Amino acid sequence: MRLVRGALSRFGGAGAGRASAGDAHPATGRTPPSRATAKTVALLAVSVGGYVWAAIVASAFYTNGGLLDPSGSDVGRIFVAAGEAFRAGRPVYTFGVEPFFYAPPIVLACALFSLLPYPVCFWTVVGANVASLRYIAGSWRGVGCTFWIVPFVAFLPWAGTLDLPMAAVIMLAIRRGYVVLPVFFGFMKFSPLLAIDPGRWRRTVLVIALGCLTTLPFLSLWQDWFGQLGRAATDPVGPLIPVSFAVRLPIGLLFVATRRPVFRAAGAAIATPAFYWHSLVLLLAPLALFWQTAGAPRRFGLGRSDAEDRSGLPPDVTTG
Repeated sequence: MRLVRGALSRFGGAGAGRASAGDAHPATGRTPPSRATAKTVALLAVSVGGYVWAAIVASAFYTNGGLLDPSGSDVGRIFVAAGEAFRAGRPVYTFGVEPFFYAPPIVLACALFSLLPYPVCFWTVVGANVASLRYIAGSWRGVGCTFWIVPFVAFLPWAGTLDLPMAAVIMLAIRRGYVVLPVFFGFMKFSPLLAIDPGRWRRTVLVIALGCLTTLPFLSLWQDWFGQLGRAATDPVGPLIPVSFAVRLPIGLLFVATRRPVFRAAGAAIATPAFYWHSLVLLLAPLALFWQTAGAPRRFGLGRSDAEDRSGLPPDVTTG
C-alpha cells in the first residue's frame, strides 16, 4: 500500500496526490499578495510621493532664483558672510539682519569655508543635508517617507540650515561614540555635546581644548561672542518656539541622565539654546533611534536594524 500510495502521489493519480501537486505548482492559480508585500508596496508609494513633494519644493527655489543667490540661504547670509567679514577685518558678531551666534572656532572654520566659490559652498551644505537625511532615515525609501513625517524637511537643504547634519551628529555620538563632530557642532549650538558618551570625557575635553587653541591669536572674538549671547538673551532673534531655554535645559539634562539612547537624543535636541520652529527636525534623531530599538524591520526604512554591527560602540548604545 505504501508503494502504491507513493506511486499515485508521484504521478498525480490520487486525490491527495492531486492536492499536493496543486500546492507544488502554484503557478496554475493566482495567489493573493502577502500582507508584507502589500505593506512594502504601500510604503514605496508613500516614499515616491515624498520625493515628488521634495521635487516641487526644489523647483520652487529654482524658479525663484534662490538656489545660488548668496542672500537666498543661510549659507550665504550667515556662514559665508561671517567668514568674509572676519577675513576683511570687519566685526563678525554684529546684531543686524542675520546675527552670527556661533563660537569663535566656527568663525575660523567659516573663514576657510568662504574661500571657496559660493556655488561650491552652497552645494556642499546641500550635500551634507542629503547625506544626513539618508543616515537618519536608514534607507532612500525612508528618506521619501521622512518628507511626509516632517513636511518642511524638504525646505531645509535649500535654506542652508544645518539642522539635519546636527541631528545626524547626535545619532553618531550615541550610536558610534563620535566625539569630534559633536564637539564641532557643540561650538555652534552647545547641545550636541550632551549626546557624547560620558565615558569619553577626556577625549571630549581634549578636542574642545584644541578647538579653543586655534583662536588664541583672536581672543577678542570670545569677548564679542559673549556680548552677542547677552544681546540674544534680552532680544531673541527669529521665529523661536515659545519655550525658554531655562525650561528646556533641565528637562534635556534629565533625559540625558537616563543614559538611554532615545532619551539622550531627545535631551540633546531640546536643549538647543535657540530652538527655532525648523529646529523641530532635530527630533528625528530620537525618533529614528526609537524605531531602531523598537525592532522595526530595516527594509521599511527609518533607522538601523538590530542586526547592525555595534562593535566598538559605548556599552549603553546597545540598551533600549
